[in-house]
Amino acid sequence: MSNSTTARERPEFDSYTGRLDADVRQVVMAYFGAQEASAEAGTALGDVLRMRALMRRPGGPGHLELSRYVDQAGCGTVLIVGYWLSPEAFDSWYAAHGASWTSGEAAIGHFVEVVRPSVRRLETIYSSNRDLQGIGTLAERPSGPIIEHGYWGGMRERMPDARDSRLASSGAPEPVVRDGATEVVPHEGLCLIRSGQDFSSTDGAERAFYLEQVEPQLRAGMDFLRDEGRSIGCFANRYVSVLGEEGERREKSYAMSWWNDMADLEGWARSHRTHVRIFGAFTAHMKRFGDDARLRLYHEVAVVPREHQFFRYSRCHEGTGMLRAIQD
Repeated sequence: MSNSTTARERPEFDSYTGRLDADVRQVVMAYFGAQEASAEAGTALGDVLRMRALMRRPGGPGHLELSRYVDQAGCGTVLIVGYWLSPEAFDSWYAAHGASWTSGEAAIGHFVEVVRPSVRRLETIYSSNRDLQGIGTLAERPSGPIIEHGYWGGMRERMPDARDSRLASSGAPEPVVRDGATEVVPHEGLCLIRSGQDFSSTDGAERAFYLEQVEPQLRAGMDFLRDEGRSIGCFANRYVSVLGEEGERREKSYAMSWWNDMADLEGWARSHRTHVRIFGAFTAHMKRFGDDARLRLYHEVAVVPREHQFFRYSRCHEGTGMLRAIQD
């Protein structure tokens, strides 16, 4: 099912997608978070670095990444996300190394959020066919330039199952307290988007334009989703800074958010003033710098059945992640 009438034969800017190996049917995206009571992140970073060591053991993810953000309650949080191309490999690793993350007597808040989307309910797009990010790091190869982008409805047309289905949500998230932690029993059709920027290769006029004209619009939109997103179907949004090997901040960022369903995400992207401004700023950037642009953009979107989601929170405040979906 398409939201567009016809796709343009030649989009204004080239974009690409990642091609996973044909044998891959389902992937795993697992976010482990450590949450401080203040904006500091010393203990959280140490905990996540120890988790990283566990992820580097046999059976760990094919790609992992550290990031940090301060949430709407002023709590500094460090995230590590791992990507697996095999749910069985993830289950084995998690049983051995991951399950204890939200158990025991940790001094700070810990949470784990895991989705296992089918590749037929997953789509990616990249502004460059080099240095793919997120799940794209595990792609067998990048595609050539694709035509399914640059118009409203392109996201849905890039997702195989969405071409014939609305992938609408049903039911509502519910809380379950188990072993001292709160698990969120999810609803059908939850949508995850991770959308990122890499400005590490920009310089001069392009860097100034991104930092002065584009990033402020992006941050305003991300703050809106973080603080007021529930009114339009966004349960939680995080705008994070990517961290390097020792926890240093890199010139990369991404937002990841949990949505009631893909239609709500599309509604915000299509017409909400905050996204219209973001889209306009990024378009102006690409028009101004054209083929010489060094800014790299991407996103990955997944729609996930109820049985392929897992959310667990220990000692976290009630506005953390999918805990917001069960408030009121």
